Amino acid sequence: MKPKEKGPGRNKRPMTGGKAGYTIPEAGAMVGLSRNGSYDAAARKEIPYLEFGRKKIVPKAVWDQKLGLENWRQVGDVAQEVCADIRDHNIKMQAELNRQKGEKS
Repeated sequence: MKPKEKGPGRNKRPMTGGKAGYTIPEAGAMVGLSRNGSYDAAARKEIPYLEFGRKKIVPKAVWDQKLGLENWRQVGDVAQEVCADIRDHNIKMQAELNRQKGEKS
């Protein structure tokens, strides 16, 4: 029998820059399913998952594509850019108004 590892870092996951998948209950919750309902849907192959030993992971890219979330994320990115442009424009206009008020005084 192999002795247990001791010390810091024994349970650390490699840094991947983000989560690559959801748990089955997380994926099910995204469509309004309970924990048990999520596992039932996975058993019916309605929620795709990969098995790593006892761990079951729903691949983020596959699930997001199935739900159509990728398009919404792109829309959200564009909306953020537009909001930033509007904010910058408002800041410039406010500075111009303040400058004009200063000249009149």
